[in-house]
Amino acid sequence: MTQGIVHSSPEPARALANRLAAILQEGQRRYVAVSGGSTPKALFELLATEWRDHLPWDKLTLFQVDERCVPPDHADSNWRVLKETLLDPIPAITAHRMEAETEDGDARYQA
Repeated sequence: MTQGIVHSSPEPARALANRLAAILQEGQRRYVAVSGGSTPKALFELLATEWRDHLPWDKLTLFQVDERCVPPDHADSNWRVLKETLLDPIPAITAHRMEAETEDGDARYQA
């Protein structure tokens, strides 16, 4: 039986943060799909601390592509993690939230 690889070190998140920073430094509008869960949290934290004052955040648009069927302020909400760790510290980022807690949230998200 093969076990999944668990990254207990910050190197993968740091490598991705550095790559995203390099792309944003090009100055063009960029669109990024953001998954949920605890995996991207380290990335968000690095961006919000080490890169906060060094990138053109107004050129970044995030699309949430993974959410649980809970309100956005719920402890299990992927949006809450994104908001608290990245969007609140860097309000210039444009982000689109999935309204997974409503029946027609997916239709509004697609519009």
